[in-house]
Amino acid sequence: MTLRHLLRTALLTLLAVSPGCLGFSPVGQDWSQASDPRLRRLCLVTGYGSGVTLARDRSGLWILTCAHLVEGEESVDVHVRDEHEDRWHRCAARVVLCAHRTKYDLALLLIEQPPPGEPFRLSLADPLPDGQRRDGADLLGAYNLERPLVHRGPLVGSDVFWGSGPDEFGAMSYMVTGACMFDGILGANSGSPIFDGERLFGLHHVSRYHARLDGEVVMGIGISDPRRIRTFLTGGRHEWLLGDDAREG
Repeated sequence: MTLRHLLRTALLTLLAVSPGCLGFSPVGQDWSQASDPRLRRLCLVTGYGSGVTLARDRSGLWILTCAHLVEGEESVDVHVRDEHEDRWHRCAARVVLCAHRTKYDLALLLIEQPPPGEPFRLSLADPLPDGQRRDGADLLGAYNLERPLVHRGPLVGSDVFWGSGPDEFGAMSYMVTGACMFDGILGANSGSPIFDGERLFGLHHVSRYHARLDGEVVMGIGISDPRRIRTFLTGGRHEWLLGDDAREG
């Protein structure tokens, strides 16, 4: 591993485990070098997690995030970037859908009174078959970061099993993700969106993740994949939020 990757790994691991995320405000973050337009889709959820703005329509601004960030709540605070002004807005978001963390670990939020903006619908990337690889970009903007980051690395299709306690059926091991990102990244903020080009691939759920690829053990972060997101939205009858070009692989 290169020195650059070691330094990046140390930063991202600290970001993932730092107990100081609670209570931080993103207002003082430096966005002067945030040239990647995808960062404008990033939002910050409940003081210690992230999410992605999925769509905007007459109902408001729709946000996809992790269930474990909002489960048990009817509404939460979300910080979103203004599309016209270079600043954050703190908004109340209603929890519309929330899957169990041991099944999909996904939640859908709605800000009914967001800052002004144009209507849009974010498209999903093509699914990544098991064992296949693709380049991705992880958008990082946790509350305790001085500036937002974009980590580019390889994605691989590989179901990730996680177990930290029994689920509602008593199982100690369960699948919550459908892919992983590796090559120097060992931690990221829960709900950080991963993009494949201009389309959403998934959200970060668990870290660290160990996988055996091509006979070697690699470490990375576990993420959802487009199939899991589509199934979650379809089950809640909200698949209409996806862009017109979103499609099955």
